[in-house]
Amino acid sequence: MKARMLRAVGPAADDPVLAAAALAKTATGDYVLIEGPDGIRFAEEPVATVTATRAGISVDAAPSVLPDGPRHWEGFDLSRLTEVFETVPIDGPNWYGWCGFAAALPSTARDGEILVHAATHRREVHLSADRTTFLGLAPDDLVAATERFKQIEPEEAVGPVTPVDVETGRGDYEATVKQALTRLAGTDLRKVIISRRVDLPFPVDVPRTYLAGRRRNTPARSFCLRTGELEAAGFPPETVVEVDSDGSVRAMPLAGTRALTGDPVRDAALRRELLVDPKEVYEHCVSVQSALDDLAAVCAPDDLEVREFLTVKRRGSVQHLGSVVRGRLAGGRTPWDAFKSAFPAVTASGIPRDLSLHAIVDLEASPRDLYSGAVFAQREDGSLDAALVLRSVYSSGGRAWIRAGAGIVPQSKPRREFIETCEKLASVSASIVRA
Repeated sequence: MKARMLRAVGPAADDPVLAAAALAKTATGDYVLIEGPDGIRFAEEPVATVTATRAGISVDAAPSVLPDGPRHWEGFDLSRLTEVFETVPIDGPNWYGWCGFAAALPSTARDGEILVHAATHRREVHLSADRTTFLGLAPDDLVAATERFKQIEPEEAVGPVTPVDVETGRGDYEATVKQALTRLAGTDLRKVIISRRVDLPFPVDVPRTYLAGRRRNTPARSFCLRTGELEAAGFPPETVVEVDSDGSVRAMPLAGTRALTGDPVRDAALRRELLVDPKEVYEHCVSVQSALDDLAAVCAPDDLEVREFLTVKRRGSVQHLGSVVRGRLAGGRTPWDAFKSAFPAVTASGIPRDLSLHAIVDLEASPRDLYSGAVFAQREDGSLDAALVLRSVYSSGGRAWIRAGAGIVPQSKPRREFIETCEKLASVSASIVRA
């Protein structure tokens, strides 16, 4: 017999972001906080966990959930997650987790490297504009969720922000861009995103950084999580893919960038420049075409369309050219089929995807790990919302870092691409709170 999540409803929090950050700050174990179109969801104390490496996919759970012990499937395939999740005997669970960049090219993953981590939890708190909803796997869990929420003390003050120099490593990055341009000239590669990592010389308070960064940013999504040693918080500017319970599918490619300075006159001039710059418009158009190709693999052809074409989206310290690609899943296709087809996002990899992935592995100095992967919520109704992990801070093993990249096309200039990474890094670097 399947367990069913219990729920209770209470009044809305005065400030859902502040309340969610307080929950994250006081969590004692693994947790996940994801902001989506339906508000902010916070979940803690995993009761069933799915992990995937290049060797296969495993699910482990409390004996009360899986009395026969862990299960394992040989081989790695993102589309198998639907089947794996369905083996956990909980009625309509929410699954929250993340997918690392290496899941796109698992042969390059390090031995034992976790490519996907997902969990369903004993307790959840959903914060929206009009209510707070509590979920628990058992009556005691539901009581614990409500009592835990009553006891938090949201604090607007996050502590002093520590300045971060994001202009280090210019020579190395521009040299890498030049290597990428050589590849573009000598192969069928049309676009590749080259990123760089900036290590932070101090430990980071991730939940407080999340709160500070969420106040400064205008993201499509936001998240804050802890999985073992890994902590991360970010402000994704776009989604990889969104799939509704009725099979409607959306992708949100952003490509083409200019800074947001805070000066309305200067920002308006940069916006006009962005809309007519041949390099930026070309980069965006080929990205939209690639997103259409991704959805065409899993959607009915007559249902595909592009909306909001070349719309300027404001995202924290930058403004982007954005479009929305829409479709509907074809018969027999699942949300995870759509995710597999669209991952990694073209705006974080390149065109064509296979050549860009190999170029990234060859050219970048360090593995991307969670950067340009995804954080996702598979909700109780079967819908899937997967956000692209950019504009984020990461902490693991006593180290902390931020990372950003730029789309390299034949018209790219190495100096301008380095400046673009600085503009993007500012979305996070201006909000880092030292531990």
